[in-house]
Amino acid sequence: MPRRTILSAAQRVLFETLPADRSDLTKYYLLSDEDLRLIGSRRRMQNRLGFAVQLCLVRYPGRVLRAGEQLPPPLLSFVADQIGADPMAFGDYARRDQTRREHVAFLVQHLGLSTFRRRHVRDLLRWLVPIAVDNPKGSLLVGSVLNELRQRRILHPDLSVIERLVAAAVGRADRRVLTEINGHLNPYQGRGLDAWLVPEPNRHQSRFSWVRQPVGKPCPANLLAIIERLRAIRAFNLSTAIVDDLSPIRRQSLSREGNRVAIHNLRLFSDARRHALTAVTLLELERSLVDDALAMHDRIIARVLQQGKRRQADTLQGDARQIKQALAMFGSLGKALITAREKEIPLGRSSIPRSLGRRCARWSKRSTYCRNRGALILLVTSMHSTRRSAATPRPCSRNSSSRPPPAVRM
Repeated sequence: MPRRTILSAAQRVLFETLPADRSDLTKYYLLSDEDLRLIGSRRRMQNRLGFAVQLCLVRYPGRVLRAGEQLPPPLLSFVADQIGADPMAFGDYARRDQTRREHVAFLVQHLGLSTFRRRHVRDLLRWLVPIAVDNPKGSLLVGSVLNELRQRRILHPDLSVIERLVAAAVGRADRRVLTEINGHLNPYQGRGLDAWLVPEPNRHQSRFSWVRQPVGKPCPANLLAIIERLRAIRAFNLSTAIVDDLSPIRRQSLSREGNRVAIHNLRLFSDARRHALTAVTLLELERSLVDDALAMHDRIIARVLQQGKRRQADTLQGDARQIKQALAMFGSLGKALITAREKEIPLGRSSIPRSLGRRCARWSKRSTYCRNRGALILLVTSMHSTRRSAATPRPCSRNSSSRPPPAVRM
């Protein structure tokens, strides 16, 4: 198996740390009456305590006690209290390596366990590769292998062996995924994907670098740039079956790698890996660019609406003075008309002051709030015409009557 690092240092410590919390100790290391009888058959206290610890470890996490291993004090005290032993006696346990091995051999036979062998490697690889195809995360696969070994009642080996097993499974899964993706590409598309990695003179960068650029802040120019990238990707006519057949986690993993790797490094990959990464990244970029375009459009429209509301509020605030003047003017006009009606003054005889009439005429012509402006202009104009006719005497003709025309009453 290849020597490949799967786990980080922190993840390795997490997998190798034994339980020390009270609830975990009760869950995994609570001894039954049969366990206590089996432990009591050992003659010396240190051997009883060591045998009890071995019994607990083979059940969880499913491994044997290592030579010279130091256990967490809470774990040692929890086991010692159950069998009535002194935790300090554990230091004298298994001074003879043969005693520790004899206990392990007895427990393997008594509990129906088996030790890790080469045949288990082949079986676990066949079981693990389909899981790695869907999710290549190393910590998940290591945890899955440990759980599977406990289910199969196999004592798991050192963690480095598990890592090499997972590395081999991940390598096989990667090759299977790359083969499936390249099966959806024809030779013409493969050459086209390679052309996308070559810098263009007019852009001073490759088309792949161009479509990977951030979309920028919401504005019409950036929205048009997103649409241009979408047209370039869709013109390549990649089949969506490339990503439809992949699990979401595997698809995201390939897309992140394609966006992260520099173009000059991407050209150094093998043809199968380079074409697969480029194709998956372009299809994922198409989906993300559609989402970015819709989100940017919504933000632009929201900003325009907000600017319109703010402009409308400013206009209303600026016209507040004009509205107040109109209300005062209509109040004066109404009072004058009511007074003229009560005194039965004709409309053309000083019923409305001249200054108020001019104000009504000027306001009705320039105001945007007069809903019946034409009627108001007609009313004011007729009042002024009547007033001028009454104030200026006209010569009487021979056939005309000397009696004045009847006055219009309100």
